[in-house]
Amino acid sequence: MTRLKGYFLLVFIALNGFSLKAFAQQPTQLTLKQGAPTTYTVVKGDTLWDISAMYLNNPWLWPQLWDINSEIENPHLIYPGDQLYLVWNNGKPQLKFKPKVTLSPKVRKVKKQPVPIVEQGLVMPYLQSDRLINKEVLATSSKVIGDSEGHQYITQQDVLYFTGHHTQAQWGVYRPASEFERDKEVLVALRLIATGELVRSDETISTLRIKEQSQEVVQNDIVLPLVDIESLKLTTTFFPHPAPERANARILGALEGSQYYAQGQVVVLNQGGEDGLKQGCMFEVYNTGSHVFGSQGQFSYEKKWFDKGMLLPSKKVGELMVIRPYDKFSLALITRSQTAFNQDVMALSPLVANAALPLSSDTDN
Repeated sequence: MTRLKGYFLLVFIALNGFSLKAFAQQPTQLTLKQGAPTTYTVVKGDTLWDISAMYLNNPWLWPQLWDINSEIENPHLIYPGDQLYLVWNNGKPQLKFKPKVTLSPKVRKVKKQPVPIVEQGLVMPYLQSDRLINKEVLATSSKVIGDSEGHQYITQQDVLYFTGHHTQAQWGVYRPASEFERDKEVLVALRLIATGELVRSDETISTLRIKEQSQEVVQNDIVLPLVDIESLKLTTTFFPHPAPERANARILGALEGSQYYAQGQVVVLNQGGEDGLKQGCMFEVYNTGSHVFGSQGQFSYEKKWFDKGMLLPSKKVGELMVIRPYDKFSLALITRSQTAFNQDVMALSPLVANAALPLSSDTDN
């Protein structure tokens, strides 16, 4: 029954004459959270997403809060110690800032990193290496041969050998987790087991020293190079923005193989670059309402002949942000979740979700 909910939702929209394009043209109201601070000092560990979530019910609207302000020409370049303060301009809230100033010229200058969009540790592993890989490419990838001592489980104290001659310095060791298919293209999701550094490489065999690991490495694990993000035309400074108005994505699964997903996890979507998705595209996630049949005193979830039934309100359960689009798939970070959810949800663009879906009263404020 749950697999039919998406179908019923689309039928509901069509029968009621909803136009997604019309909804997309409606301006989105920028509203502040109750109790939003009038001033805030940026601290180490903050992200633009965290700061925006203090002020906005929908943090993906943060460009409207920051970019309209000439004082914050590039909100990516906010640093720890800077002070933000809230003002109103023509009835709209905006953030201004005062940079931290060091009065003493004798103080040693330390290079600071600007505040990132989201926590870097959550996204970097998925940008530095391929986590979705074609089955044909996977078959020809380098594999772990073993170590000199014949250990069944290779740990950080060991040096391992893997196939091929290589010059790349940094490597990741992976294990297949799941397979995803769309339009006859099959990609394999990889789980990162360890990272290592190339020690030496001969004509047919290379040596890797393990630097970090979350699991023991075993023979035939996959070894892939950690690549420069810029060479993949990816960036760590992308900003959240609504997904295309007609985007209607499904969660295919998680890279780690779990069946329920929550904030901080990365999931695989059935849409990608070919569908207009880019880094930073935001989706709102909904548990679509149940379809109920019958009448007063005789309601049932079981379909009855000649009874169109009714669709109960849908509940918003979270938000997703695309962090790495592939052609037909995407990796998306769950930036917010009110409860754990499974694959039986719908991911819609924020431009149309609120208008197209009947929402329950306990939707996130």
